[in-house]
Amino acid sequence: MDRVAHRVFGDSPPLKWHTVDSADVCNQMVSSGLGITLMPDFTIDGTESGALAFRPIADVETVIRMVMLRRRGARLTPSAQTLFDQLRVQAEQRSSRV
Repeated sequence: MDRVAHRVFGDSPPLKWHTVDSADVCNQMVSSGLGITLMPDFTIDGTESGALAFRPIADVETVIRMVMLRRRGARLTPSAQTLFDQLRVQAEQRSSRV
């Protein structure tokens, strides 16, 4: 998200900012009143809370590419196959919206 912040703020970044690696930590910091956060939408699904407000950034240029890797020819466990299938369906749905 650091690159996204640079795109959003350009040459005028906030005077103070922090970078963390955990969506939970971001939520806790915002809930504590430390400021705002930039997070991918998939990190907030199902975490709606009366204490936090979620606002999408309307920016068609900001793209975050994620990949799922698996070993070629390896058989996945049923749970891993289900996860793989669900992620593929979500990716196809998101790409059809663009």
